[in-house]
Amino acid sequence: MEWIGTLAATFILLVLVVPAVVAVGSVILLGIAGWVFYTSPSVARTGFYCPFSKRWVTTSFLTQAGSEEPSDVVACSRFGRGGAVICTKRCTHLVETGWTASCMEPRFALLSGDVAYRPLAGAGK
Repeated sequence: MEWIGTLAATFILLVLVVPAVVAVGSVILLGIAGWVFYTSPSVARTGFYCPFSKRWVTTSFLTQAGSEEPSDVVACSRFGRGGAVICTKRCTHLVETGWTASCMEPRFALLSGDVAYRPLAGAGK
C-alpha cells in the first residue's frame, strides 16, 4: 500500500510541478533573449542645407535599427547648443539612413567550398 503514496507523489510532480518549472524557465529565457538582442536606436550627425530655415545646419538624427529614414531630430545647430528642437522636423523625410552589418556578426556565411555574402541594407539603391 505504500506504493500508492509514491505513485500519487510522482503523478503530482510530473503533472503539476514539471510543467510549471518549464513554463517559468521559458519565460526567463525569452526575457533574457529579448534583452540581449534588443537593438537600441542610434544617433547620427550630418550637415546639410535646410530648405525650411534657408541655412546650412548640422543636425543629429535618431534612427531606429533597420529603418530607412530617421525617426526624430535630437539636436540642430539652428536652435543653438542644448536648445530644444521646436520646428516641425520635416527634414526627417529628406534624409536617408544607411545601415551596415554589426562588427559582432560576420557579413558572410561559409558554405562547402565557397563564401556567400549577405546583402547590406540599402545597398541595392
